[in-house]
Amino acid sequence: MKKLVALSLLVIVFLVPACNPKQSDTQGPPPENPKPPSWTMTGLLKDWLITPHDLVINGHEIYVSGNLDNRVAVISLDGQVLRYHTIEKNLGFDNVCVAATSQGQVLALSSRGLWELKSDGTTESLARFNSTIDHMTIGPDDRLYIASRSQGESRILKMELNGTTSNLVTINSNRISDLDFDANGNLFMADAQYGQILKYSKGQGVEIFSIGFPETAGGGPFYLAFDQAGRLYTSSIDYNLALISTDGTVIPLEFINISGDLFFHEDLLYTLGIYNATLFEISVNNTTVLSKRILLDGVVPWYIDHQGGSVVVGERGTFSGRTFFNYDITQPGRIEPNPFLNALQPSQYTFDDSGNTYLLFREVLKKLDSTGREEYSVSLPGNLQWNTRLLYNPADDKIYYFDIDSNSVIMANAQGAETYHRFLSTVSKVFITITKEGNIYAVVFSSDGTKLMDISKSPEERVVWRPNTTFAIYWFHIGSDAKGNLYAALGPSFQDVVCIDPVKGTAISIVGASNSRYGWGFVDPQGFLVTDSGTVVVSAPGVLLKFVPND
Repeated sequence: MKKLVALSLLVIVFLVPACNPKQSDTQGPPPENPKPPSWTMTGLLKDWLITPHDLVINGHEIYVSGNLDNRVAVISLDGQVLRYHTIEKNLGFDNVCVAATSQGQVLALSSRGLWELKSDGTTESLARFNSTIDHMTIGPDDRLYIASRSQGESRILKMELNGTTSNLVTINSNRISDLDFDANGNLFMADAQYGQILKYSKGQGVEIFSIGFPETAGGGPFYLAFDQAGRLYTSSIDYNLALISTDGTVIPLEFINISGDLFFHEDLLYTLGIYNATLFEISVNNTTVLSKRILLDGVVPWYIDHQGGSVVVGERGTFSGRTFFNYDITQPGRIEPNPFLNALQPSQYTFDDSGNTYLLFREVLKKLDSTGREEYSVSLPGNLQWNTRLLYNPADDKIYYFDIDSNSVIMANAQGAETYHRFLSTVSKVFITITKEGNIYAVVFSSDGTKLMDISKSPEERVVWRPNTTFAIYWFHIGSDAKGNLYAALGPSFQDVVCIDPVKGTAISIVGASNSRYGWGFVDPQGFLVTDSGTVVVSAPGVLLKFVPND
């Protein structure tokens, strides 16, 4: 069983109007000053760090910062969390970077300032400012070198510990994702926008050192590190590790699902898996990975679905694949691996009311009964990859899949018989839910904004609700309870959970801005589940939250 690193059991009651309040069976006028309905919010799970981003080793301690967290975790070399340093509350989405001077002074940097992390667990503010920070490193002169972007360019700044800065060089790129010095004092820069590594040296200025990465925005390379022999390693968008030869050739190594900073300590490489909150220790010699182990492994909820009294949590993989867990939402803290799903590794999964399991493997759908026996396997039409949704329709006791391309939704039952094809003029992902009555609702991103639509009948369509914002809302997950109310998790530009009355076209907030105190603010909601009773479970990187309606 994988180790559960940290749990946070937090409860708060929000007094807000119910979306569709329960009606009393008794007759008579309503009571005066009725008690407003409310939801109870529980933090079921909070990982050791939300989306770990940067790391440095000072002595025998590993300092790890997150880009969606206001804390820096301090971890021993054997993987034990020793303490946390709080940088600043309500940082929001911010790249917190860490580095250590040759004198053992550990520093943390964000867009708002510079802090010293002391060994006694305290944090001291050294300087305050407001600038966009992508990464930093400590130079051979013990000064900070920072990549700061503005208006399509990146400035490489040299900073004193009092916050005084000077411009070293300006780069025509808006994504310098990492900096590192070699033993000769040359500065290497990872240009993730144009897929190259740049080299800056006195007298020579900036030159291209290595190319051969995806030339797309955010494509990589991401992080850089020199080993003791002076060899340069990097990681790219495919979460793989690569060696850069002296002539700039990119040599991919064994696949390791990493996506965070790289740091060599003695002869070992330490790195991070951002999306699964994992700290790796890797022994590498030139182009050969000699050994690898997980020092610290979090449980990051990703995809979730309901089965009996537990939530099946899909986690992004560690070295490879995905890991599935059963998490009992009625008894927080009980989490067990799901060996059945772990062995099969489906791309999508769902359950019906009789305990049967439906697994999608690209274009192949399999039905398994409650004992795990396969009842049928059927090939489905369509390009069933990332943009496919698999849902159970309780109204007709069938499984529907939704093959979503750039402008349409194909709805078909599990036997592959197409029901109908809907053109929805979408420009992004589409999220769909089916109510107990069999009504089908879809979130559509179109030229006239984000909207929730009833697409149950073709060719008719009806706009049910529009978010009250002028900005596009992505990661808009929806679900429904037994009464037909719709629930939506909104993010990242408008973090909230709302309850929607599809008849009236009105919506109310369940949680509002208070989600940030649980570490969910500014984080994309990744998984979303609504039970028949109206209990809502939301997963995001490092966080699993539950909202229960009060009687």
